[in-house]
Amino acid sequence: MSNTRNPGGLPRGAGSIQMRGAKWWLIYTDEIGRVVQKNSGTSDQAEARLLLAKAALRVLAARAKEIRRIAYGGETEAETRSRAGKHHGAQPADRSARLGAGSRSVRRNSASSTEPKANQ
Repeated sequence: MSNTRNPGGLPRGAGSIQMRGAKWWLIYTDEIGRVVQKNSGTSDQAEARLLLAKAALRVLAARAKEIRRIAYGGETEAETRSRAGKHHGAQPADRSARLGAGSRSVRRNSASSTEPKANQ
């Protein structure tokens, strides 16, 4: 194991801070797994570390809530989303039905039109 420490000083997986220019940036994974890179707005390392710790707590609280739901038999967030999607009625199976095949909203080029123009 390496002796180098994350400048944020938080446990592995909780995020890190990085100096970019004159400001510290927070780098962490949000509640749904996206990597977030956010400017802390401060040049003070201790203040940036506190901001990162607060972000990590929000993320870890959301993950703990999801784990509790699974462990104690409640519905998971993914199941809730899946169930919610089923209430929107039947969806067309083929792409052309979804896009309204045959109906287009393209303007006809007036130069190629065979109809007489009214304002000439």
